[in-house]
Amino acid sequence: MSVQTETQPDVKVAFDRLYAEWLRFLESKELRHSSRPADYTRHPAYEGIVGLGAAALPLIVEKLREGQFFLNAAMARITGVDLRRQLPPAVSEQEVARRWVQWWEARSAAHDFNRGESAGDGLPRQPLT
Repeated sequence: MSVQTETQPDVKVAFDRLYAEWLRFLESKELRHSSRPADYTRHPAYEGIVGLGAAALPLIVEKLREGQFFLNAAMARITGVDLRRQLPPAVSEQEVARRWVQWWEARSAAHDFNRGESAGDGLPRQPLT
């Protein structure tokens, strides 16, 4: 089930630009042999995606559905929810992404995520159990 919400056009344009820049970074030689997730998320474009706040959540969730699990950290930072703490230590990033999609689907219909709010501004904090 795909829950789609409207995203502010300027947020979508900014997200698409930042995401494309970040993908170029992911394909760079400097990351080819890294196994540290933090190496993949320490980039100005990734920080820009996080900086878009709650308005970017529908776009991030779509990327999670497509398999871009490095956006798990962006979801956690924007929402203030720590899904990982609710899961076994050895759970894969792919499973965490699947749980984020479930979390989103369970909550997006009942909340307005498109007001440009950042963490601390009314986003639900309860993890999906």
